[in-house]
Amino acid sequence: MTNLTPPPPPGQGNPYAGGIGYTPPEFQPKRGGRARLVMIIFTIIGSVVAICIAGSVLVADNGTGPGVPSTDFLSDERPDITMTGCTIDKFGIVKVSYTLVNRGKRQATFVPSFRITDPKGVQLGTASSVDADVQPGATVKGEAMGTIAGETPNKVTCTLVDG
Repeated sequence: MTNLTPPPPPGQGNPYAGGIGYTPPEFQPKRGGRARLVMIIFTIIGSVVAICIAGSVLVADNGTGPGVPSTDFLSDERPDITMTGCTIDKFGIVKVSYTLVNRGKRQATFVPSFRITDPKGVQLGTASSVDADVQPGATVKGEAMGTIAGETPNKVTCTLVDG
């Protein structure tokens, strides 16, 4: 006589006899559905919150603008910044040379920014740089770079922005 009962699915024993590993269909967990959707939504929300928190820590501004530390806990004093050069090449790349002195009492990171203008005073762009981990009283020679849009003039003027 031929056995007409199909073989059991792998890992479930004999579902027709209530054997070892058998779970009746009404107690088997549903795959997908609402629980999966809720899990995906919470994962997305958690990721967005984590990115926002990380971004706010990295770009926190203490309200004093460019040319000062990017976060309050690094320094509470402005650096002394002296511009020593401003050049433009034929491709419109502007290099601003400067000297920065940390007058604060703690190691700090500074982001000096410079406005680039043409001889008529029209702003063409900006140049900026990052000087990280500057010790108190230390002097740093830096170079900020920026580009300008449009036609490249022969001469530009660079001005420290809120330094």
